[in-house]
Amino acid sequence: MKKLFTTKEVAEIVHISKRTLHYYHDIELVIPNHIENNGYRLYDSDNIRKLQSIIFLKELGLSLSQIEMYFEANEQHKNNMLKASYNNVKQQ
Repeated sequence: MKKLFTTKEVAEIVHISKRTLHYYHDIELVIPNHIENNGYRLYDSDNIRKLQSIIFLKELGLSLSQIEMYFEANEQHKNNMLKASYNNVKQQ
């Protein structure tokens, strides 16, 4: 069984606030692996990797809606999005 992490643990690992993590769940960008009966959200290592990707993409200048599209896109479209974002950052 995969190790599960609490919201607090995940927030500390990826250096975001618990509120941001809850918001990402609210907009269905990152879905917890499990939600306890008491409402506690539990995340796995796949969630953590996705959050690290989200943080990286935000640093490249992508909006949350663009990041959502990125995760739904095929590999070619992902590469095009990354190149465009990189060029935008490079020009600034």
